[in-house]
Parts: sequence; C-alpha cells; structure tokens
Amino acid sequence: LQAGSLFLLVKDTSIKNKVLLAIQRFISKYSYGVYLSHIMVIGILFQYDIFWTIGHPAWTLPVLTLFTLAISLLIVFLLRQLPYGKYISG
Repeated sequence: LQAGSLFLLVKDTSIKNKVLLAIQRFISKYSYGVYLSHIMVIGILFQYDIFWTIGHPAWTLPVLTLFTLAISLLIVFLLRQLPYGKYISG
C-alpha cells in the first residue's frame, strides 16, 4: 500500500532541477544492475553488523538506503568500465 501510494503521489511530477535530473538519469541508467547487486551489498553490511537496528530507524533506514544505493551504483559503474562488463551487470 505504501509503495502504491507513493507511486500515485509522484507519477505525474516532473523534475526541473538540472542536478536532480542528472542524478535521476544516472540511477535510471544503472537501475537493473543496482537491482541485481543491492542484495550482495546488504549481505556484506549484515556481516559487519551494520543494519537498521544500530540506531533509531528514522535516520538509519534512509542513511543505509542511500549507502546501499551508492555502493551498488559504484559496483555497477566500475563493472561496466571493464570489457564486456555491461553483459555481466545487466
């Protein structure tokens, strides 16, 4: 219900800020690779006892979400720099 409500809330909005638009396009370009690699990043964070219970969920969930997104984007970006890396990263 939350995901559906959020989708309905933002589906007709448009981004006019050039920086936010560039970030949105970058994430969109690598979204499938992020989808494939984010669970590996979460698993590694769990091995080092880094999960949402380390603090109050109001700040740890957004921070860990952004951290997971950033690490996953970095992995996919670096993987695509290798020859034939785009075939591995999706």
